[in-house]
Amino acid sequence: MANTPPIAHEAVQSVFTGAFRRHVGTYDAENKAITLKALSKGGVIKPRTLECYRDGESLPGMVNFLTIANFLPATFSNEILALAGLGKAEKLSPGAVTIHQAMAHAAEVLAQHSQHMADGILDHREAKQDLEAMIHLLETLQNAVAVISNVHAFPASRSKRAGGAA
Repeated sequence: MANTPPIAHEAVQSVFTGAFRRHVGTYDAENKAITLKALSKGGVIKPRTLECYRDGESLPGMVNFLTIANFLPATFSNEILALAGLGKAEKLSPGAVTIHQAMAHAAEVLAQHSQHMADGILDHREAKQDLEAMIHLLETLQNAVAVISNVHAFPASRSKRAGGAA
């Protein structure tokens, strides 16, 4: 594991506050993604707490951060995740990535790799293409799992239906 410097609280505070101010307004006329009042009502976070976040007086915990991120565009989350060297957050919606799309993408990556291996040798250019394709596939699969697991509430056990199997 690389020896990386810790992320300072002040840096997180500064980035979060800036991103929050860019996306959350006090009044409707500010042309922001949402107002403090609407965010409070929708996210069930007290208005004074949101004002503290906006004014840089405090940072949200994980639950409040996720609640806020749910109401804001993905660019908000990406600004904060960039502190950890992460990015590419995107809004997921049911149907954004279906299981069929994810499996079709997996088949495409496998077909590409099979073509590269047709001569029995995987050269450095082909290996790079395969790695990039696998990274993109991993993102697709993770998004599909996230969407599918939130859309389908699979029961822990299924009871027998009349005339059917368990």
